[in-house]
Amino acid sequence: ERFVDGAVILASYLSDNMIKDLAGDNFPIVVLDREIKNKNITSILINNESGAYEAINYFYEKGHRKIGFLGGPNNSYDNNTRYKGFKNAMDKFNLDFPKQWCLTSNFTEEGGYQVVREFLENIPLEELPSAFFVSNDEMAIGAMRAFKEYGISIPEQMAIIGFDDIELCKYVTPNLSTVHRPCFGLGTMAANSLISKLEGEKVSNLISLSSELVIRESC
Repeated sequence: ERFVDGAVILASYLSDNMIKDLAGDNFPIVVLDREIKNKNITSILINNESGAYEAINYFYEKGHRKIGFLGGPNNSYDNNTRYKGFKNAMDKFNLDFPKQWCLTSNFTEEGGYQVVREFLENIPLEELPSAFFVSNDEMAIGAMRAFKEYGISIPEQMAIIGFDDIELCKYVTPNLSTVHRPCFGLGTMAANSLISKLEGEKVSNLISLSSELVIRESC
């Protein structure tokens, strides 16, 4: 009903086409965690690809050659770009990646726990990877719980790196290594970009913020 002059949208259930229709000819929009090409829309993203690549590079430097991937939904921009960074690093280091080491869940702690339990029930211990990169911290925390229940020690037998750097990472045991996602920076950039657009200033249609690997006790 046009009661606002612009909008910041962080809602994965809204389709790109719906947001484009809302933008129309002159309604400024800023979207987070997705890229939409439209003159009235600014997309602000985290460099997920480089963050995931850095995590695998760290594993490799520590001697890991068997690395698994636990990802979120296949329709998630974050998951797909994080997987791309993971795969690029695996290809660069010429590391094998059996399909049974690629797990999919729903970005929740319980989902990560359940999928790893099922994985452990169906694979001999000698065929396990020595490390897992997990596409978000909640699933990583659930995965850690499952590994512990099966007597697999972290990080001695299984190293784990998550993504996002949520507050809980500092309080689980062992503390979770992760890729830091600058949430405060995202919000600040979104607000500033929208205000600039409303004031008639030229704003880039694509802004990318860098991530940072945070090493704690889980790897």
